[in-house]
Amino acid sequence: MQMSSTIAQNAVELRDIGSASAATNLFRNLGGSIGIAIFASPFTGTVTARPTQTARGLISIHDVAHATHLIFLTGACIGTAALIASVLIEEAPLRGKSAAAASAGPDAQTA
Repeated sequence: MQMSSTIAQNAVELRDIGSASAATNLFRNLGGSIGIAIFASPFTGTVTARPTQTARGLISIHDVAHATHLIFLTGACIGTAALIASVLIEEAPLRGKSAAAASAGPDAQTA
């Protein structure tokens, strides 16, 4: 996760680094919340697919295993898409010293 923060901070002006960090954290939290909701829906639907056993309060281990398998396959597909997207990120060199610090010379950095 630190890589996405570094990319976001390096892509904006120095005055906007705080906003970039906050936006990165916001979207990371939103993605986690939405991801849980998206994965929980098919899991619950698969586990409770047989209404006769669900009405009696019985859920078999087979149903849970099948639902877990479905969720892992879905996660693998999403992970593959994320890997492809991460390969397509444009590479940008990291920002070096600020222009003011570089023009002040080595005496200003040691003081």
